[in-house]
Amino acid sequence: AITGATTVTGTLGVTGLATLNSGADLNNQKITKLGLVEN
Repeated sequence: AITGATTVTGTLGVTGLATLNSGADLNNQKITKLGLVEN
């Protein structure tokens, strides 16, 4: 996600945006899974 954000900031490229979105989705999934485990 950090790499994606850096790419977007640097180039505002489509690939950077896609990477950022993918990273955000993965982070959300991990947070959700951790939350379910903790609960």
